[in-house]
Amino acid sequence: MASSLSYERSSTVELTGNADKAATSKSNSTNDINDSLFHYRQDFATTAGIRNLGPAHHDNGAKAIPGVGADHSGTVDRFFSSIRVPASFLASTSFSQIFGIAINGDDTPVQRQLQILCLLCQGLAFILSMNVVFLSSSALVRSLSNNYDPYAESGYDFLFREFHFEFVCVQWSFQVSLFGFLLAVTAKILYAFELFDFQGENYDRNRLELGIGVCLCMGSLMIHLFSYVNSTLVGWNNLFDMTRDLMNILVKRGADGDKRLEPLSLVVALVGLVFVTLALIPGEQI
Repeated sequence: MASSLSYERSSTVELTGNADKAATSKSNSTNDINDSLFHYRQDFATTAGIRNLGPAHHDNGAKAIPGVGADHSGTVDRFFSSIRVPASFLASTSFSQIFGIAINGDDTPVQRQLQILCLLCQGLAFILSMNVVFLSSSALVRSLSNNYDPYAESGYDFLFREFHFEFVCVQWSFQVSLFGFLLAVTAKILYAFELFDFQGENYDRNRLELGIGVCLCMGSLMIHLFSYVNSTLVGWNNLFDMTRDLMNILVKRGADGDKRLEPLSLVVALVGLVFVTLALIPGEQI
């Protein structure tokens, strides 16, 4: 009887020791994985030019996997599908407004400048909104391949790592298109109600004051949105830094043999901006 109890006690001790060793080994393995992921994330952020990539700010309900992170594969569909809806609205609205602008030869110079400004801003909003719709659809199709690692500390980290170009370009395009749309709306109000038509027959002080009020109100909204965007960007100090990083991404993609048209598109866009600037300057420039 005593020998039996001794055997059971020794067996229990042995099993407990093995369990402790297994737990210790698993803990060490988990720590190694966490360290590897941390260094990979930091190296990736440094390579991509990101300075303050932080942890997630929101919990999307993904089930956490110890030592690996959470499965954020559903983040692709949620982000790109949600941003595609307002971008489609901006694209359709801007497209309809572009053909509603008719330059009249009898308009005063101020009215013609407002028309041109409205046309250019509506065109900018339309182009960038279509870019958002196209890249979002392409990202959703690419996500069907499952050729990516779905595990990350947050959905932001996952999209930034696996869909870097689409994620950055879609964010930037949507934000800039929104500001272009707001500028177009402001110019359209000033033109339609002849608020700044100083040389017009219907000009009076009340119209000027109303025009100033419209500019101040719309300017306040745009300043508020711009400040909010700068304060919530993760990875960039402001929208200008994001723009610079996007330009670097386009240039680096041009070094790839399959993406050599990217620098060409950038050059064409810059030349287009030069002509847009000339169009906004009163008088004959060419």
